[in-house]
Amino acid sequence: MKLAPRSNLQNKKPRCHYNKRGKTKIIFETEKDAFKYIKKMNLKDYIVYLCKVCNKYHISHKRNELV
Repeated sequence: MKLAPRSNLQNKKPRCHYNKRGKTKIIFETEKDAFKYIKKMNLKDYIVYLCKVCNKYHISHKRNELV
């Protein structure tokens, strides 16, 4: 199944590639911008990471550590 971006994203933040569920990922130019978004949206247990594909920042759920 080929996924295409939704057409109603023109006025939103730029997006690139998709996650496992087929949803587009939000990209951030800086790590600071990503942390501002987390704070603004009141997201709990999220982390910021640098993407090796697009060399931009994304946010993700914090993974539970296996003991």
